[in-house]
Amino acid sequence: MTAEDFEVMGFGAGQANNLCRELREARRRSVDDFRVLAALGIEHLGRGDSKRLLKHFSLKDVPGLTVADINAISGFGDLTANAIVSTLPSVSDDLVFLERNLTGILVTPSRSEVSADSPINGKHIVFTGTMHGSRSEMIAQAESLGATSQSSVTSKTHFLVAGEKVGASKLNKAEQLGTTILSESDYLALVGGSALMCAEKSDV
Repeated sequence: MTAEDFEVMGFGAGQANNLCRELREARRRSVDDFRVLAALGIEHLGRGDSKRLLKHFSLKDVPGLTVADINAISGFGDLTANAIVSTLPSVSDDLVFLERNLTGILVTPSRSEVSADSPINGKHIVFTGTMHGSRSEMIAQAESLGATSQSSVTSKTHFLVAGEKVGASKLNKAEQLGTTILSESDYLALVGGSALMCAEKSDV
C-alpha cells in the first residue's frame, strides 16, 4: 500500500507517510519467533510459554506437536498441553504461512541444554525495582538457566528478586503467598556458579 491508499481510507497525510515508513522498517526488522506464536491467540500460549516451547521445537514443528511432546517440557502440564493441541488445527495454516513468509527475519531463541545443576531451573521469577545491573540481561540470564520470568507475583512464583524502590504491593503479595524474596546481591550469589558455567560454555 502507498501513502495515497492510506489517505483514501481517511488517514491524514502525515499519518499515511508514517505508516508507510513503519511498514518499510517492519520488513527489515528482526522478529522473535515466540512473539509470532504468542500473537496467534492459542490458549495458554502467551509470550513466556511460547518462548519456552520454541526452545525445544521450531515454529514449523508446532502444528504437528502432540500432548506428549508438550508435556515433556518442564512447566507444562496435562491441562495446558491438551488445550494447546486442541487449538492447533485452527491456526496451523497461519503458522505455516508465517513461518514460510518470515524466513530470514525470524530470530529463534537458543535451544541450548540447561544444566541440571542450575539452582533456578524450572523456577518462576519476578524481577522488580531498580537494579544495579541491566534487568533485561538478568531476565535473559535467568531464562538461559531454565527459569521462567514473570511480570507479576502469582501462586507459581518461586522467587521475587527485589532491587531498590520496590512497590509495597509486590512485596506484600509475595509475603502472603510465601514466595522467597531475594535482594539483587542474594540472587546473583544464588546463580553465580551456574552463570559462570554458562558463560564458559558460550566462550567455547
